[in-house]
Amino acid sequence: MTIRTFDKNSPRWGDIWHEIDDSWSSHDHVRHFMYRDIFDTLRAMTWQQREYALVEFGCREPTSAIIRMLVYLLHDRLNPEAVDYPAVDLHKTNFQDGQWDITVADQVLEHTRRPWLCAEELYRITKPGGLCIVATPIILHVHPNPLDCWRIMPDGYRVIFPEEKWQYEALDMWGDRHLVAWECESPVTRGFTGDWLSVRAAQEAIPNYGPGTDGSWPVVIWWIGRKR
Repeated sequence: MTIRTFDKNSPRWGDIWHEIDDSWSSHDHVRHFMYRDIFDTLRAMTWQQREYALVEFGCREPTSAIIRMLVYLLHDRLNPEAVDYPAVDLHKTNFQDGQWDITVADQVLEHTRRPWLCAEELYRITKPGGLCIVATPIILHVHPNPLDCWRIMPDGYRVIFPEEKWQYEALDMWGDRHLVAWECESPVTRGFTGDWLSVRAAQEAIPNYGPGTDGSWPVVIWWIGRKR
């Protein structure tokens, strides 16, 4: 298993947590409000004065938005590691039961063959009382890695992350018909097909680009749970 670790003595460590261009994901207007809300949820939590071990599946070192958020909040108390999916199979890992204080699967479950088994594996490797953070697209272009199998609605999250196993800290989504219409109305390649805008460019270009959602045309969804 290939695991990427983060050297806290490296000059790059201090750059991981800084917000860029007023966003945790300035190159990606589709996920901007999702990451902002995830950060607000994490910032409102009470964190103990101890070290936290984190593993993230599918992130790209060192630009993982969620790792940067937690480094911002926990500084040297966070020990993050990153593994690549599908090189590391999230259906069944070699990690020990309850090994991690925080587990993250950001933009991964849609690529797995059986996301319900991956949800069980996240439960197994998360410590009791530990956090799990998962995010997936609802409306997005087909993007195999090496497969693109699923789009999971809120009811799907409630099924594969049942409340008898998890205390819900957040289950939310973002996007509305205005964004979907703007993305689809022009032949110009846009975010749904991989042409991401900076947040500042999106604010200038997209009508009604803002934090709200009408609930009927969500684009991204995220969930944060604490293992019971």
